[in-house]
Amino acid sequence: MNKFYSILTVFLCSYIGFSQNELVGEWYLDSFSIDNATYNNVYAYVNTIDFTEDIIFENYLEYSGSSSCNYFFGEYTSTNNSIIFNGFGSSLIDCYNEPRGTFENMYFSLLYNNSTGSSEFSYDITGEGEAQILTLTNSNNSSIFYSKTNPNSILHSTWYLETVIEGGITYNVTSGSPSLTLQANPHPFFGTMTFAGEGVCNDYVGEYGMYYGHGDELRITSIAPNTVTCEPPSAIETAYFSVLGDTSANVFRFEIINNGANLVLTSVSDPLDRSVNALGDILIFGTEPLSIHDFDYNEITLFKNPIQDQLELNIADELLFQNLNYSIYSLEGKLMSKSKLNTINIEVSRFATGLYFINIENKDKVVFSLKFLKE
Repeated sequence: MNKFYSILTVFLCSYIGFSQNELVGEWYLDSFSIDNATYNNVYAYVNTIDFTEDIIFENYLEYSGSSSCNYFFGEYTSTNNSIIFNGFGSSLIDCYNEPRGTFENMYFSLLYNNSTGSSEFSYDITGEGEAQILTLTNSNNSSIFYSKTNPNSILHSTWYLETVIEGGITYNVTSGSPSLTLQANPHPFFGTMTFAGEGVCNDYVGEYGMYYGHGDELRITSIAPNTVTCEPPSAIETAYFSVLGDTSANVFRFEIINNGANLVLTSVSDPLDRSVNALGDILIFGTEPLSIHDFDYNEITLFKNPIQDQLELNIADELLFQNLNYSIYSLEGKLMSKSKLNTINIEVSRFATGLYFINIENKDKVVFSLKFLKE
């Protein structure tokens, strides 16, 4: 009889191990979908779930994991295409008023069916190796998506502006570091969070909130930039502040793409049904500031040549605020003028008639040179 039980135990363990073998191991939370709205894991915490082959009692196996606030654990059973979660428990870190807390509450409610006792999902695993994707889908067609690698998507950090699309017109940042830093800690009373950043020649601060129910969205509630006049005027800064500060279209769908390398904000309809004048405006950010070394200096030209009293440069306005210098030399090599490159107009009225060279310099290294004739 003892021999029979031993054989039966081995059989059951082998069956359980076989039926859920693909599930076993650690998975990273990528996103989940509820009522056709997708919520991505964009929080600076490692969100995992680990399915083990450890038998707790009878046919129940153990799982555990980490979320954006708390650790969790429980038991599960599985077949070749379904899984049932039981006995869900978690640590008790209180982050209910933070975005990561709201995200976690939605995730836990979906994972454990609003604490009704058990939660059943069908599951599907696609891909191979590190490219595997695990999809859990319940009877309400809500889904949870896991991957074998950390999605590396963090919203609350500093992002650097690359492109502004306003009213169908595209403005590309060719160099420099207009930025947006999103803070994650909400105000204890109002619940809003702060952001700050830089334009081309002005800094700014503001407040925003994150909202759930329509997918990943945030709302700019206020923005206050400095009022320094850019010389020359910056079309990119004007468009950037216009999109962020448009009170009639300040709800943005956000998504982090390219393996965490880019943040895309797209203005969408306000769920409060306020008037919206500008849908589809887009801000694209990257994780690194653009380098002036990547700029094509061959695009720097003179508006006219010969000149009389002023030398006027045709240069991308972002370069005027990147600590570049210029030096002007006579044909004989005499230094005539040297200064920061922060304007497109350079006074040369005191120069004698003749041929001159203007050098554009980055950290005392000449990166571009132009020849001009002073009449």
